[in-house]
Amino acid sequence: MIGWLLLIWTFGILVVASMSDIRTREVADEISIIFIAGALALRLVGAFTVSSSFFLHAVIAGIFFGLVGLVFYVFKQWGGADFLLITGLGFAFGTLPAEFPNQISPLYPFAITLLINLLFIGAVYGIIWIIWLILKTPNLFAKFLKTNAIFLAVSAFLFLISRWFTPVIFLATAVLLWMALQAAKIVENSVFVRKIRLSQLREEDWLVDDIKIRGKILISANSPGVTKADLEAVKPFLNQGILVKIKEGVPFVPVFPLALAFTLLFGDFLLLIFKYLSFF
Repeated sequence: MIGWLLLIWTFGILVVASMSDIRTREVADEISIIFIAGALALRLVGAFTVSSSFFLHAVIAGIFFGLVGLVFYVFKQWGGADFLLITGLGFAFGTLPAEFPNQISPLYPFAITLLINLLFIGAVYGIIWIIWLILKTPNLFAKFLKTNAIFLAVSAFLFLISRWFTPVIFLATAVLLWMALQAAKIVENSVFVRKIRLSQLREEDWLVDDIKIRGKILISANSPGVTKADLEAVKPFLNQGILVKIKEGVPFVPVFPLALAFTLLFGDFLLLIFKYLSFF
């Protein structure tokens, strides 16, 4: 019963957070905090109705997920909401409740599988999002084709012959990843980087350049994101028409429910790839 409550709670919160991330590129901290508190509460109930390890192992997994999220946050790959939500996901599903069939390799714990799946699915999701942005913007699509047409053709050919020469699929994948990086650079420079008024600056925004006023750096571009203290520091200059460059990222929160659903339904992403390769 606790497992199903965890599932409903987790998907309910993550769907709400995903909608907010897609629409506004923001997720209120309150949503993440409520998610973490609810997951811990359900796990604590499970400590009395299932076993003490039901709570303790989930706490360990949540801390581990949080540390992984913190690394991505510090290096400006994720926002603060992503960091908090992956921590909550670790608390909620750091271990697999007994209500769900175990489709996971016994080689490593469920938490590791969920994390690996999250990173792989996140990469695929990011690539799809970037491709969509390129396709819906004609000049970006033309720019991408101009520099990558040959590599696209080579990759398609390699995937075609991989049916008979399986190892070639790794080379084809490498070519695709290289093209994905090129596409990401094009999109980042043309779509994700934009100028806004200083008065429009928000918490968690990523700065491209330092905000320097009268020779003094008020907010450093090296910080993981704009904070409340930063916004207070620039308050006296909001009406001076100052423009700043910020970088927006792909709304990543939808990857969390997608990765969880994939893991529960299909198991380990890496094992599925190996099974696919062995089929040929």
